[in-house]
Amino acid sequence: LEIDGLVVSEGGLVMARDHSHDQHPGRWEECYCDMMKSDVLSAVVDQIRTDIPGACFAADMDGDILISHAEYFAMVQENDPLFYDKFLKGKDPTPDFRSRLGSSHSIAWMWVLHPTIPTAELQPQIARIVERHTRNDNATQEVTVTSAPITLGEQAQVGAVTLKQQANKRIGLQVLAERWGLEPADFLAFGDAANDLDMFAWVGRSVCPANAQECAKVRATETSGLTNDEEFIADALERYYG
Repeated sequence: LEIDGLVVSEGGLVMARDHSHDQHPGRWEECYCDMMKSDVLSAVVDQIRTDIPGACFAADMDGDILISHAEYFAMVQENDPLFYDKFLKGKDPTPDFRSRLGSSHSIAWMWVLHPTIPTAELQPQIARIVERHTRNDNATQEVTVTSAPITLGEQAQVGAVTLKQQANKRIGLQVLAERWGLEPADFLAFGDAANDLDMFAWVGRSVCPANAQECAKVRATETSGLTNDEEFIADALERYYG
């Protein structure tokens, strides 16, 4: 299996191999980048900490997933143990989270969690803070504020919000489609959460695992009988492509 394209960081970065390069055939080339600025996001985080005490943060900084507080792990583990086991188990908080944020070259996304303010209340509060700071940036930083793709019970008091640029996985695939001369029908996509829905709506075929979020199961063209832990992607690739 040879990989010719990568869509990473929630679609914020797209890389493709350049097979036409004379001296370095197959070298990786950046063909799309839409990341948040560290100075703007640092100001947003400082304001959130002042206005909304108790908020905890996670962010993709230069390709590393960093967590601000131990309380973040506890909230995720209690509300979405499957997500915790898959992505966070064994990790530790980053003591210098704020300074790392300020010195980062690119931030693909940030999650904000709060233990007592539900998402419906937390999201507009953070949106106002983001709007205030991005407005001062002469509208060059278009940060979206949405609910985070984490499973929360209907009675959960925990709030979970995502901050990211306009990019998403669908946009990333569109970049590769244009580069390679492909159509949406040529793509088979895999995903398991709310942040995959735009991508699922665009591609020709999509498969989610048996333990995916319900919203992903509704939008995908197929729900596998296997879970994320049972190589559902390898199974689908074998069935579709042999």
